[in-house]
Amino acid sequence: MALDEAIQLMHSTPADCLLVMTGDALAGIFTDRDAVVRTTGIRLSSFLVRDFMTRDPVILRHDETLAIAIHKMAVGEFRHIPIVENGRPIGVLAAADVFRHILDVIG
Repeated sequence: MALDEAIQLMHSTPADCLLVMTGDALAGIFTDRDAVVRTTGIRLSSFLVRDFMTRDPVILRHDETLAIAIHKMAVGEFRHIPIVENGRPIGVLAAADVFRHILDVIG
């Protein structure tokens, strides 16, 4: 997928990241931050998402706890982490999701 198409897709949906697949395997993640920080000043249609994605991203297994997710996000300074079950991505946990959950619990 061309970089400009990926950014347009993220803009037209509530998604603020895209999981990049090679067949059934997770190859990388492209986030709104990648779009802003890494692509500033370039001609977007000249590049592909794979040129700017984070390759082999840190993942969260579906059975890992919220504490592990928070730790992985903090150590890696991530705002998004793919959730994987049996080697296949099933979703993405965003930092905003973690904050909402914590507010629900304490609120």
